[in-house]
Amino acid sequence: MIDNYLENAADSHRLSHAYIIEGASADIRKKAAGDFIGILMGDEQHVQAQISAGTHPDIIWVTHEKPMTISVREVREQICDTISVRPFEGGRKVYVMDDAQLMPPGAQNALLKTLEEPPEYAVILLMTDNQATLLDTIRSRCIVLKCDNVTDAEESDKADLLEGFTFDISQKRNHCGAARANEITAEVLSDGPKGAQQFLDLMRKHIKELMVLHNTSEAFDTTRAVRALELIDEAETRLKFNVNSELTIEMMLMEI
Repeated sequence: MIDNYLENAADSHRLSHAYIIEGASADIRKKAAGDFIGILMGDEQHVQAQISAGTHPDIIWVTHEKPMTISVREVREQICDTISVRPFEGGRKVYVMDDAQLMPPGAQNALLKTLEEPPEYAVILLMTDNQATLLDTIRSRCIVLKCDNVTDAEESDKADLLEGFTFDISQKRNHCGAARANEITAEVLSDGPKGAQQFLDLMRKHIKELMVLHNTSEAFDTTRAVRALELIDEAETRLKFNVNSELTIEMMLMEI
């Protein structure tokens, strides 16, 4: 989803200078940031090698001394005071801060002016498990990208469940009959509650990717896509309240 967003934004020259990457898992957030950076900085072999090795001079990972806070001093010294230095290589300079929710209000306010007036070459990535912990003034100046809480391995395990169920945005009917919905549900629930949540995350990702990739298509049914996401959210809520899992998944699949 993030890769698709970035590629489309780059093609249309609509990249932002600041992003919030939200995801429950630190590993998933870091992978998303790595994928983001890999596309942003170009696909030259030596550049990708530098990124993999953590030696690219224009990628700055913000660090902090205390485990539970990112101080005003650290924000100023590592971002605000250095962002005016132009990139050493290429045309972009990227700052990455994980656990951005650890910034107290003072540190967030120290970053605010930089977010308001960033140099044209700078991109700031704020990664967090909960964007709501950031000030409204910070969030309003960033584009929020949400990670799906499914790892590559988990996605590979669940991807085959989408076979036979095609959310075709050019059609007005779904392609999942009762028999196939029952089969998918049985496979999903064989892994228990975790499997159900992973599948909902995968479905959400699948539909969002279609929305990003095809949003300029005349055949794209935005209303239907949005309704599909609503149905997934409703199913997720029902499962949290221990409503019949089998019925919940089956009805969601048949209504999308």
